[in-house]
Amino acid sequence: MERVETVKKRQISLETNAYRLAALLKLLGNMDIATIGEDQVTMVQRERLKDRKAPATINSETRLLKQIVRWALDKGLVGRELNVEKIPEPRRRIALPTQKEVEAILAHLPESTALLVHLLGETGFPSGEAFHLQWNDLDFQQNTISVQPKGPWTPKTQHSHRTVALTPTLMLALGAARSAYLATLDPGEEPSPLVFRGRGGGRVWDFRKALATAVAAAGVTRAGQPLHITPHMFRKAHATWLAERGVNEALLQPRLGHAPGSRVTQESYVHVQSPEALKATVIFLDNHRRTA
Repeated sequence: MERVETVKKRQISLETNAYRLAALLKLLGNMDIATIGEDQVTMVQRERLKDRKAPATINSETRLLKQIVRWALDKGLVGRELNVEKIPEPRRRIALPTQKEVEAILAHLPESTALLVHLLGETGFPSGEAFHLQWNDLDFQQNTISVQPKGPWTPKTQHSHRTVALTPTLMLALGAARSAYLATLDPGEEPSPLVFRGRGGGRVWDFRKALATAVAAAGVTRAGQPLHITPHMFRKAHATWLAERGVNEALLQPRLGHAPGSRVTQESYVHVQSPEALKATVIFLDNHRRTA
């Protein structure tokens, strides 16, 4: 709580910690922290697997346990850190939309939602950053958007505070949307600072229903079924498109708001899968023999 108050930690992160701690307390709540070791960690992992919890969920809980023991070590409550061997997390193959498919989906979305999806696809923003975007974050001269704290809301990490370049086409569309919105206001009415507004003028929280309808209408399918797309998948798709284009990770990470050298970019966001990209990895060694 002190870290939240001093802006070193986000409130939502604290709430997530509390949720994970509740799971740990069910198994370890009656134990002295000084007695918790590798055997107890293995017990937690085994019991949580019996509860059919995903490896990623269990690993996040045991990481928190490791942090708690490290805190206890700093306070002199325990004599050593906790060694935690994580459960292997098989990487799921995610079916991401191609750029052409996203263009087709945009054609079947309501105008305001289409602009939001357009922004997500071209910037790779998490939906939370887009939902909190304000007009004063846009620089129409430089064609850029700044991601910065807004009251109680803050970007996920310090590296998430960044400026992202936009295409002139997207910037023009945002400018046109702003002009159209201002034209709807009554004289003297205070305009909302939000770029994307939900019903009643408040913040947008979800648009998955409209997205699913547009995917079906656009005929975007996998294995004969409409492709399941979540707002966060546009961020993964954006990272993948740039990687397939050959954009260096040193440029990709600051655009996404990842720390330099972070493994999460390649491990969680880049899913190279297009036939053209896979064909580009083929090595042809038979040309010399054929020529001879």
